[in-house]
Amino acid sequence: MSEALRQPQQERSHATLARIEQAAFALLASGGWDAVTVNGIGRLVGVSRGAFYSRFPSREALLDFVRERYHEALNEAEQSAFALVDPQATRDLAVVVTDAVTAVAVVVERFGPIMMHLRDNPAERRSSGLARSILFERYRRVVLAAADQITHPDSELAVAVTFRVVFETLAFSVHDPLSVPLPLRHTPDQHRAELASMVLAYLTTTPPTRGTP
Repeated sequence: MSEALRQPQQERSHATLARIEQAAFALLASGGWDAVTVNGIGRLVGVSRGAFYSRFPSREALLDFVRERYHEALNEAEQSAFALVDPQATRDLAVVVTDAVTAVAVVVERFGPIMMHLRDNPAERRSSGLARSILFERYRRVVLAAADQITHPDSELAVAVTFRVVFETLAFSVHDPLSVPLPLRHTPDQHRAELASMVLAYLTTTPPTRGTP
C-alpha cells in the first residue's frame, strides 16, 4: 500500500477508505485517471475536502493508492473466478470452454471499463497489457487442458485468437453498452453462452483438405 497513505485507525475510518476506493474505481471506469478527482470522490462518498486530506496528503497519493488497489483487486478477482474452474474434473471441451469464458466474463464485467481506459492511456499501457496477459494465461491453461479435443491445426494460436475475441467483445459491451445494436443486446448469461459456442466452434475447426493443384 502507498507509503503516502495515512493508515486508518478506527473501523469507521476503514469503512470510509473502502468507500473512497469504490468511488475511485467508479470514476476510473467512467473517465480514466482524469476523472479521479478530490471533488469527484467527495461528491460520491460524501466527505469534505478536509476529511479527504486527512487521509491523503495529495491527489497524487490518492492515485498511487487507487492504482495499487486496482491491481490487487483485479488479481483477486481473477484468482476467485478461475478457482471455480477445474479442467481436470472433466475432459469435455465444451464444458472447459464454457467455464473459461465464464471466468473471463466475471473479471471483464467488473473491471473491463477500467482496463479499456488504461489501455488507451500511454502511461498505463504497459501495466494494462501485463494485466491482460495474466488473464490470458489463466484462460490458456484451462482451455489447453483439453487440447486433445482441439482439432484446429494450431491449438496455441486458436486459443490466443479466441481469448482476444472474448475479451474484446466483453470489454466493448461493458465499456460502451449503448453502442451495441439493440438486437445484439443480451443478458450476461446469453452473451457468455454465445461466446462459448463461438470459441468451441473455432477450436474444433477442421481445415479443408486441399486438392491437388
